[in-house]
Amino acid sequence: MIEAINSDLVKATNSMQPKSQSKKIIVYTESYEDIGFWYSILQDFETSEYKFEVKTPSRNSNVKGKQEALSREMDILSLGVGQYMIICIDSDYDYLLQDATALSKKINESPYIFQTYVYAIENYMCHADSLHFVCSLSTNVVLNDFDFISTLKKYSNIIYELLVLSVWVDKAEKEKRPESAIENVARKIFPLKDFGQCVAFFTNEIYPENIATCLQQINDKVTTKYNDVYALIVKTYFGGEKDIFEKELEAFKSSLTDLGVTPDNAYLFMKGHCLKDGFIQHLIKGVCKRRIESRMKEIDNNGDEVSTSKKQFHNTCRDQMTVLSTNTEFKKHCLQYQKLYDRLLTYSSNLVMSN
Repeated sequence: MIEAINSDLVKATNSMQPKSQSKKIIVYTESYEDIGFWYSILQDFETSEYKFEVKTPSRNSNVKGKQEALSREMDILSLGVGQYMIICIDSDYDYLLQDATALSKKINESPYIFQTYVYAIENYMCHADSLHFVCSLSTNVVLNDFDFISTLKKYSNIIYELLVLSVWVDKAEKEKRPESAIENVARKIFPLKDFGQCVAFFTNEIYPENIATCLQQINDKVTTKYNDVYALIVKTYFGGEKDIFEKELEAFKSSLTDLGVTPDNAYLFMKGHCLKDGFIQHLIKGVCKRRIESRMKEIDNNGDEVSTSKKQFHNTCRDQMTVLSTNTEFKKHCLQYQKLYDRLLTYSSNLVMSN
């Protein structure tokens, strides 16, 4: 029973081990697929005295993905976290909700719960500044052939207003506003999956030469959905009084800006799997395909042992999604990661001081 485990118990267990043995710190994550990512972050803070044991508190060994490996509502509110037992989780919208619910309040205030400060770990993996590295590592072809930073900025500006509505709706649902005449009216107005479908591009690859067309198609979908959702919110929550909602919406945008959300980086705060699976994977596949084609033309032009050279080149290429899923280049560039890093640094420093 994970409810019976707490930081004090782990500390007591450590005290019974030989002094020469490293103390163990239990780290709970949301799913098995998160374990590798969080250890890649936490290992930077390990010392000879402290080691992290990263795992899930799953009650079901057959659980896959993020499906109830760690229940945000049940486990996070009940687990006895402390110096020797911490939780590392995706922020989802809880960072943006701040203290709107008991759960978001605990996530944002506990010194022993560490969150991504972007929607999820996938948003880190897809950080714009790191994607050139991902494509170079995948293909072993280093070309400045595509501007990922500019593209993700354009994409963010397209989805920003719709993202704001999505977060507002999530907050309205969780606060159970009195205007809600029916259960879960907010999510009936704008389910999270609808947001994902609007901002995704359903194709095998997005090529550098057609990125403008792809972005315009997404923009058209987003504009239509924004107008529909905006009208439904005004009708449902504000009795058709658009000016009242507009005033509240501007204040809400301001609060999001204070938390680091801007039109230029909105992609970091949307659902991570939607970003990775619905846009980034198609983009890097297209860019990598063009890089591989470019290298193949170079080999053809050399004229000597073309078949052997092509085979050798293909053998050095790596699967783009595998490289993306293990990408840690964001550490050098992402401001939101710096916030996480600083909190972990403070935590690890306090461990040493209390020893």
